Amino acid sequence: MRYVVLTISLLLYAVLVFVHQEREDFFTYFVVLSGLFALYFYSIKKAKLKAWHLLIVALLFRFVFIGFIPILSDDIYRFIWDGILGIKGFNPYLYLPSIFEFGTIDGLFGKLNSPNYYSLYPPLKQYFFQLGAFMGGGTIQGSIVSFRLILIGAFLANFYLIKGICNELHYSNSRTIKALTIYAFNPFLIIETIGSLHFEGLMFMFLLAAYYTYLRFNKVYLSAIFFAFSVSVKLLPLIFLPLIWRKLGFKKGLFFVGVTIVTNILLFIPFFQSELLSNILNSLDLYFHKFEFNASFYFLLRELGQWLTGYNLIYYFGPMLAFISLALILKVSFSSLRFVKASLLILLIYVSCTTTVHPWYIITLFGISLFTHFRFPVVWTYTVCLSYFAYSFSPVKENLWLLFIEYCLVFFAFYWEWKKGKALF
Repeated sequence: MRYVVLTISLLLYAVLVFVHQEREDFFTYFVVLSGLFALYFYSIKKAKLKAWHLLIVALLFRFVFIGFIPILSDDIYRFIWDGILGIKGFNPYLYLPSIFEFGTIDGLFGKLNSPNYYSLYPPLKQYFFQLGAFMGGGTIQGSIVSFRLILIGAFLANFYLIKGICNELHYSNSRTIKALTIYAFNPFLIIETIGSLHFEGLMFMFLLAAYYTYLRFNKVYLSAIFFAFSVSVKLLPLIFLPLIWRKLGFKKGLFFVGVTIVTNILLFIPFFQSELLSNILNSLDLYFHKFEFNASFYFLLRELGQWLTGYNLIYYFGPMLAFISLALILKVSFSSLRFVKASLLILLIYVSCTTTVHPWYIITLFGISLFTHFRFPVVWTYTVCLSYFAYSFSPVKENLWLLFIEYCLVFFAFYWEWKKGKALF
């Protein structure tokens, strides 16, 4: 039976590659994904494959996408653009694509989704962009395959790091296999990292490496370097610094924060010029005051604000929610909760209060949950697909009832698991 399930899953992934050709075709995507998740939950329930069997099957699922052009997200084209600028000797933080139309790859500029914004991607991520563009040989297709190989490599590292962390936490073999199955077979994770080429898988790899090296070797400096690498792929892990400082104690925590800051400064030095900071701050300001997608509490406030004033008050609600998020994160950081549970709660607070929750933003939340009893992030990896219904329209138009269903299911699952102290499944 297990081989039938795995074969059908492989065929459904092939449908996503060869049949689902337009992001506007939400119906096909939702039906196929629902089928994949039904088979995924069956696999979790059984979870009897050996680790190396799991790995082989998981790699097969991922290699189906090897030459696939992403359709759910067009971020990859900015990745390629920044990479090309870098290998040609131009600083990607200093040039707007709209005023510096680089013509190395025909048609690339027209595919960019943010030609009027300066690059916000941290330096280590930029180095990976350059590596992917260089390996791609100056073509869009070649660069996509190169990025996909890099992220498959990150998955391999994550698989073995999760296994190593489970061993350090003295999990039973069955519990370790369960955690590996939940991670390796999750359709959302496969589609968003390998299919759509989002680098959260790489960021999570460095986070896992930081946690594993501390558990295994008790080396604060080595853990801090890996943590700094994670920050230099995406800034999100910075929200964990107060918690880490609190758990390590003042001196060790200060040393950890110091190593993190110094490492990121060193990574930024090759890109540094006087206007770099202002360009990044301008893009960050646009993010907090303009961008909105698949939000929870913010959308409630937005609808209330429009009802009262007739205007979209994102300019005020965005910073206000950011402040509330920071206050709650600090409260959790200095609570008595265990480290991993506190980390999960901190990340939940962040994604609940932000104005923009693209589906791939919950990859780290899902990954951290593997080392807790919480399974609501697994539920979210399925319900978050409802946000893609917005792309059925041009311009994009979100269905608030679908988002209401998405968040009701997630928050209900979280509340139930928090109160009961055990997993839904």
